[in-house]
Amino acid sequence: MAVPKISLLEEKPKIIYKCQMCKTATRKNKFLWKSWFTAIELIICRECAYKERFGTKNMLKSKKERILEKKEINQQRN
Repeated sequence: MAVPKISLLEEKPKIIYKCQMCKTATRKNKFLWKSWFTAIELIICRECAYKERFGTKNMLKSKKERILEKKEINQQRN
């Protein structure tokens, strides 16, 4: 089973956007969810990004540590 690629699009967006996965309007960090096989791209909220990447059990610890945001910042510096 292939894991989709999740990357940070915008941190603290100024405009409210609609998450295409959970269908809620939010201003949380904006992530891009990209399928490996079908090349479908979805704009998702922070909650959905962490659920997809870490599952519901490890999600809370990962959100506190801001793992997805830190990984993107480190990649941009290199």
